[in-house]
Amino acid sequence: MKQKLKKNNKQYEGLITKCRENPESYGEHSDEEYESHDDIIDADPSITWDTVNKKFKELVAARGRNKTGRFEQVEQLTYLTKLAKTPAQKLQILFSVVFAQFDVNPSLIGGHLPINVWKKCVQNMLVILDILVQHPNIKVDDSVEQEENEIKKGANYNGPIRVSGNLVAFIEKIYAELQDEPKFVVLAQNVQEYLERIGDFKVSSKVALMRVELISYKLQEVYDTMRTLAELENSRNLMDGLVSLIYKYGDERTHHMDVSTQILFNRAMSR
Repeated sequence: MKQKLKKNNKQYEGLITKCRENPESYGEHSDEEYESHDDIIDADPSITWDTVNKKFKELVAARGRNKTGRFEQVEQLTYLTKLAKTPAQKLQILFSVVFAQFDVNPSLIGGHLPINVWKKCVQNMLVILDILVQHPNIKVDDSVEQEENEIKKGANYNGPIRVSGNLVAFIEKIYAELQDEPKFVVLAQNVQEYLERIGDFKVSSKVALMRVELISYKLQEVYDTMRTLAELENSRNLMDGLVSLIYKYGDERTHHMDVSTQILFNRAMSR
C-alpha cells in the first residue's frame, strides 16, 4: 500500500509542486488528469479495508508535521478515497479530506483559502451528501466514538452506521471563507434538505440562517440572477420558508447572535 501511494505521489509530483508554488492554481487540473492514472486504482486484492484503514490512520497522525506538506496530504487522502472499500470508509476519509483542505491557507495569501481549494471543499461536501442520501442508514455525529466494525460494513448492510463528523461545522467554515455565492447556495440548500429529511430541524435552522444572511440584502433582480444559476425558488417564498424554520426551531439563538445578524433576522421576520 505504501509503495502504491509513493508511486501515486511520484506521478502527482509536478502537480503538488505547482500547488506549493502557486496555491491559487490548486484544483484547476481537469478530471482527465486523474483519469489518466486509473490504471493505478485497480482491483488489487492486496488492498483490503484494513490496508486502507491503516494508511488512513498514518495520514491523519502525520497531519501538521513539518515534513508533511498540506497539499501533499490532501492529494494522498483524495487518492485514498478512491481505494475505500465501504461507503462509510469513503465518507470517513472524505471528512478528513475537507478538514485537510481547510488547512490550505498559507500566509502568503492572507490566511484565506485559495478559490480553487474552496471549490473543491464544496464539491467534496456534495459527494458526502450523495453518500448519505444513498445510504440513509449512515448517520453523521461528532459526539460518537468511531467503531471500526461499523465502518467495515458494506453497501448492502442496512443496520445503523455512525461516522464521526459535523456537517454544519464544515458548512459554517465554507461560509466563513465564502468565495462563490451560487455554489454555496446550492450546497446550503442540499445540506438543509438532507437535515430536514432525517428530522434534524434544530441543526437545519442554522443552515437556514446562513441562507437568510445571504439573501436579506439582495434586491429581487440580483437574487433572480443567482436563482437562475442555482435553480432556486422566488426569494420571497424562500425567505418565508427559511424564517419560518428559524422561528420554529432556532429563534432562541437570535438572543446570542451578533448585532448585525440580529438585525438581519428581525428584518426578515418583519417582512
